[in-house]
Amino acid sequence: MSKNSIPRLIYAASESSADMLYATRFFVPDPFFYLEQNGKKSILLSDLEIDRGRREAKVDEVISLSLIQRPLEKRLKKKPTIEQTIERFLRQRRVRRAVVPSDFPLGLANALNASGIKLEPISGLFDPRREFKRDEEIKQLQQAIALTEVGLEGLMRFFGHQKSSPGVSFSGAARGSPPNCCVRRSNALFCGLVEFR
Repeated sequence: MSKNSIPRLIYAASESSADMLYATRFFVPDPFFYLEQNGKKSILLSDLEIDRGRREAKVDEVISLSLIQRPLEKRLKKKPTIEQTIERFLRQRRVRRAVVPSDFPLGLANALNASGIKLEPISGLFDPRREFKRDEEIKQLQQAIALTEVGLEGLMRFFGHQKSSPGVSFSGAARGSPPNCCVRRSNALFCGLVEFR
């Protein structure tokens, strides 16, 4: 069986995991679970994120975490751990083996391995397609660069009109006084960005 046909798992916050963000196009500060199996992408989300996930995530299926947890909770007589919940979900999907990114959480990996689900870490890029930017990503990069240029131009105009004062460092903090220059400088950057929009 080739690595491309083996199910792929990620458990991470897309805020800090480029792999998760690339796989789902969904920005979340808390860890959530991703399964890619037979070309179908599924994510498990908390009830707080489920509606937004259905609107924004670029996946085939968005599943409520509590939907998987409820039957487990009845059987265990307590709230199941995330490891138990993910293990149940993977058993429902008949996943016995999967590949994971090299930064997959060790505790979860140990729990899944102990339950008979064998994981194989992939070093380097989890999805080699990340190496090349899509048209959408190139457009976003161009917009970010344009915003940065406008902000810097605004700051340069602002600094160009300022006279140097004794005791004021380039960082804007005057010795013995509040850093009013810093406030004016950040406002100038903000104004430059507002003008751009």
